[in-house]
Amino acid sequence: TYQVSNTISNSSQGRFIFNESVNDMVTYNGRCHIVGAFTSITDTVTSTVYAHSYWTVFDSRTNTFIAPPSAINALIRTIDISPNGKYIVFGGDFTTIGALTCNRIAIYTISTNTFSQLHPTYTGVDNSVYSVKFGKLIQGTTWDYTIYFGGAFINGNSAGVLNRIAKFTGITTAIGAGVNGQVNAVCPDEVSNYML
Repeated sequence: TYQVSNTISNSSQGRFIFNESVNDMVTYNGRCHIVGAFTSITDTVTSTVYAHSYWTVFDSRTNTFIAPPSAINALIRTIDISPNGKYIVFGGDFTTIGALTCNRIAIYTISTNTFSQLHPTYTGVDNSVYSVKFGKLIQGTTWDYTIYFGGAFINGNSAGVLNRIAKFTGITTAIGAGVNGQVNAVCPDEVSNYML
């Protein structure tokens, strides 16, 4: 079992037990979005068992977990929230969320409680995504922010060869020629230079 303590507001040490690993989490507006390999969470105070697979949302105002809106078919490794709080980007091993095909990367729109592909013609990448990060605001486009992502993938369906690192700015493109080894973390700065 895995314990999440002192990272979730209003929780005491060891109160919430995840049956498998927690990989990443982000907090926004009183809610903590938690992703990982888990398929259930036990509240040791109330004995409530939440059957939430790979993603859950902890509400610090009610001390409860909220189920995701759609079933996710495999583990989520990484998560990030846009600076304006509108979007969450997910990366991992999944290939579907509900009826949506989204190979290892997807966007969640908070206001509509819905998932989508990065782009209608872009269903994702051919191997795991280990890191996702929002970068700088893009002015004058239909998309708000640059999204950087890295992992073990080589190809992105309509984007062609990406070689383990890419960015999305309304379209998905490779960053240079990519890299020759797995990318475990990406970290863009204020001007969207990036570090691996």
